[in-house]
Amino acid sequence: MITNKKLIKTAEILAQVFILLFVIQKFGSYALDTYLEFIFKPEEIVELNSSQKIWGTISIIINSITQMGVAIWLWIEAKRRSMNVWIWTILGLVTSLTAAILFYLVLIWKYLNERQ
Repeated sequence: MITNKKLIKTAEILAQVFILLFVIQKFGSYALDTYLEFIFKPEEIVELNSSQKIWGTISIIINSITQMGVAIWLWIEAKRRSMNVWIWTILGLVTSLTAAILFYLVLIWKYLNERQ
């Protein structure tokens, strides 16, 4: 049974994970955009050099780590709460932070239904 304290603790953990992964994801995207904007003028079309390809790769890696982090967190939480692990893991991989918010909303709904 989900208690009020457990729900609040889960919300705090979710908020911390969300903020951390959001900052990591935005930092990678911002670093790449800033670098490319510094190198290119918007009207120029130029082939990417090796350092730009590296930044693109780093951005993809950071975004992938974010998605995998959310998916792993959802897998652990879903397993602990006897929910469908595979659905939440796949949602975490596909939609990332949106899946974490949806998971929390489902927990709230489940908590409210148990109280009645």
